[in-house]
Amino acid sequence: ACAVPVPAPASSLGCSAKGGLPRLADALPAPGAAEFKKYRNLLEQGYANVDRLAAYHVTPRVAQKYFTPWNSATGQPAATGPVKVGLLTYNDTVFSHAVTTYLIPALKRQGYDPVLVKIAQNTTASDVGAQSAAVKSAQLTFASRGVTQVIIFEAKAGLSQFFLADARSQQYYPRYAFNSANGPQALLTAGLMTSQQANGAVGYGWLPNLDLDPSINPDNGPYANPLRRKCAAVMKSHGISFTSSNAQGIGYVA
Repeated sequence: ACAVPVPAPASSLGCSAKGGLPRLADALPAPGAAEFKKYRNLLEQGYANVDRLAAYHVTPRVAQKYFTPWNSATGQPAATGPVKVGLLTYNDTVFSHAVTTYLIPALKRQGYDPVLVKIAQNTTASDVGAQSAAVKSAQLTFASRGVTQVIIFEAKAGLSQFFLADARSQQYYPRYAFNSANGPQALLTAGLMTSQQANGAVGYGWLPNLDLDPSINPDNGPYANPLRRKCAAVMKSHGISFTSSNAQGIGYVA
């Protein structure tokens, strides 16, 4: 038997693989291509691997005309001025590899050499304070170096939550590029991101329950599939309801 904490460390994955046990993952993006190659028993149920996300990350930004002049003091488009990109991510094996191998080269092909800050992931509750302080330092670095566009490449919205709070306190309003892993709609609904900070933000996603406002994403709407409708019916029949799109998304995944 293998004890499996979440997120699962390599030792746990190795234990499962040795025992010939399939592992189903449903956390926000964590493994990269190397992990899937090494652990053939690992099955990701709904998320692209981190390398794939990094390789794709810049493509939609170009189509969305994200790299245009931006006034980070007002949070509004600028008529002229330099576009300077800040990239905040984790200082770990998976994300560092994906960013170095795919994301930064993609940015450089578009003519942008990003200001890169990497921060340790949280592994215990005691790490939260250190991560918060590191994100605050990253925000100050971006602001002082004239960064106008901010990309936060992460797994579970923690970096985004800290960064948005710090930027707001400093009246720093860069243009953001998000994906589902940043949880922008959940942060906006919870009041952790303001409408001024959301202005001009672009992104792509794969989790309608987290990415869309509930008002445009009902269980019988165009973004709902038969499995979701069945899940919603089962929960309703047992008196289960949710207070937010974030709670609903987590409930459906679980």
